[in-house]
Amino acid sequence: WKEVKNKRMGYKISAFLNKNDNEKCLGVASLEIDKSFKITNISIYQGKTGPFIAMPRLKFHNKNGEVDYKNVANPITKEFRQQLYSDILNTFENAQKSSEGKAMFESPDIEEKAKINVRVKPIVNREDNLKGFVNVILNNNFAINDLAIRQNKDNELFVAMPSYPTVKNEWKDLAYPTKRKLTNELNDMVRAEYEKAYVLACQKQGFTPEKVEKIENQGKDYQGSFSIQSDYTLNNALLSIKIYKQDSQVENSSGEIYSVV
Repeated sequence: WKEVKNKRMGYKISAFLNKNDNEKCLGVASLEIDKSFKITNISIYQGKTGPFIAMPRLKFHNKNGEVDYKNVANPITKEFRQQLYSDILNTFENAQKSSEGKAMFESPDIEEKAKINVRVKPIVNREDNLKGFVNVILNNNFAINDLAIRQNKDNELFVAMPSYPTVKNEWKDLAYPTKRKLTNELNDMVRAEYEKAYVLACQKQGFTPEKVEKIENQGKDYQGSFSIQSDYTLNNALLSIKIYKQDSQVENSSGEIYSVV
């Protein structure tokens, strides 16, 4: 992705006390960056040396079946992390002093729109609508990680925001654009970068779209899974094609029968 010159990011912070004494979490906060993206479920915990910040995470099971966590959104520069965490903790302290148990902070340099860059990692899988992942970078200081790129019924790609189930069995987004117009712009940007990443990966490995399609058809003959994975950066493109037998009647049914890296 293209480099973006660092600049101080404008944002709004809302902090709330956790009034449940049985919880280890002292409070929660939300963050809105340059009237562009909102990040929720930022937690404040009590540590040995004082309160500390925990950015939102999602629980998942790794390849070993063990429970693990991945960061949804976080600062990516030391300077901005120190600045942001300090402002969140100060806002939380003001919430502790407030009779309402909440407080807000607004930096003086908020802009109408953050500078947005994306890093796309395509995956083509004929068995479901997951087509890849994208990292969204705001002003080269803050990242929203591994957003799913999915395909709708009209075969259009769109970005699915990270979400979690509530106690009422409802799904709430952890990070999302604050305006519908920005959502549309993000989807357009990801579609364009997805095509670039896919084509570049094929070219780097000497695969034409026709050859990729032929290999995909071979995969269908085996009734197995077919996937193309590419990691697109400024200096590198990687394409790996793997087709697996999944017929239990075939010897070594889980073995790889075609692979190009």
